[in-house]
Amino acid sequence: MHNPTKIALAVITTVTTAILVAGCAAGPDNLTQRAGGHVLWTPAHEPRFHMEALIEGELGVTETGCFTIVPVPLELAPEALANLSDEDRKLFLEEPELRPVQFPHGTALSDDGQSVNIPGVGEVAIGELISGGGGEIHTNEEGVKDVAPECVAGTVLIFSSAP
Repeated sequence: MHNPTKIALAVITTVTTAILVAGCAAGPDNLTQRAGGHVLWTPAHEPRFHMEALIEGELGVTETGCFTIVPVPLELAPEALANLSDEDRKLFLEEPELRPVQFPHGTALSDDGQSVNIPGVGEVAIGELISGGGGEIHTNEEGVKDVAPECVAGTVLIFSSAP
């Protein structure tokens, strides 16, 4: 004779295991959206932590088509220079390195590729100012996977939060 409790437990265990395995299945760490010759790179999931260093500048595009944040022009941020050491000031005045940017989970690329819609910030078009929290990582660091080929460039910016 079959024990209904044992059968129910076996079914529940099987279903729970299937759900857990499906939830742990390897999926992409990052997502890529393309439009108008431009590439938007975002994490596939909400991250466990956010970097909060100040990142500000104009939304731009690298030579390879990946979105970037071009440092704020000096005339827009004179107070920034006052707080820099002589060495940092010299670096700031040099031609900025345009590094690809990973935007927050949920950021969407416009159909024409000319703007991004960032959660908590709104729509930002190429050439418009943007400011928020973030940091930088190296694309060959452990755990950085599924980066769009156009966006693999050594050090990249992570834009993770609104100001």
